[in-house]
Amino acid sequence: MITLERLKQILDYDPESGEFVWKQRISIRVTIGEKAGHPLVNGYIGIGIDGKKYLAHRLAWFFVYGDWPKGLVDHINQDKADNRISNLRVCTKSDNAANSKKRKDNTSGYKGVCFNKKLGLWMARVQKDGRVVSTEYFKSASEAAESYRRNAQKAFGEFASI
Repeated sequence: MITLERLKQILDYDPESGEFVWKQRISIRVTIGEKAGHPLVNGYIGIGIDGKKYLAHRLAWFFVYGDWPKGLVDHINQDKADNRISNLRVCTKSDNAANSKKRKDNTSGYKGVCFNKKLGLWMARVQKDGRVVSTEYFKSASEAAESYRRNAQKAFGEFASI
């Protein structure tokens, strides 16, 4: 694991832009003054340092606060490449999932809402920490979406993403 001293020796971090820039040449692929990191398949920015891969948002937290985050680091605006310190917050796995976008395979058009074929009704379900917090059924998807929004807000507060 990289030390804070080593991190600050080789990289500069701009908390306003969220970008890292190389201060020191640590390999033939590194140019001093160039932006560090590259987009990963999952949307995050990865930075290779001394043979180890790091996620830029975790490095940003470490760079600013001097300690590795206790838990996950959430991107408030859901943009995994936006590593401005004002866009980052420590969270639980459940909170991180709550602040996520609607799944790509969603067919209802609303986060947390699906159609229950057996009952012929739209279901709104909120889960937190692996447990179901609420499940409600409605005749319309929009009613279910409103239920999800209300219950997610209660369960997740600032982390609720509707």
